[in-house]
Amino acid sequence: MGLTRDIQAVLSIADEYGGWRVNEEAATRIRPSTWDDVLVAHVIDESLPKDEIAREAVKRPESFVILARQKIFYALRSGAIDGWARPNGSGDIAKIDAIQWAGL
Repeated sequence: MGLTRDIQAVLSIADEYGGWRVNEEAATRIRPSTWDDVLVAHVIDESLPKDEIAREAVKRPESFVILARQKIFYALRSGAIDGWARPNGSGDIAKIDAIQWAGL
């Protein structure tokens, strides 16, 4: 790891992996995206007319987001893809064994 003055690069890493933003007044925790953050990003389409936003927010998860999530969990449980997470939501990223996904 090295030092950099490229604030955009540092913030993009912090957004992806988490971290702390510190200034003269306070320290703020930067957390990585969660499943729900990703779901909202793919379900809420601000470019739609206001009367369609709520309808699409209900329809989209049922039509493709929930199915995609089920396929991802199946792949994690079967060991087809590797899962990585932070124990207890913080700390270093660790590989999650396929059997551990069975309870989720």
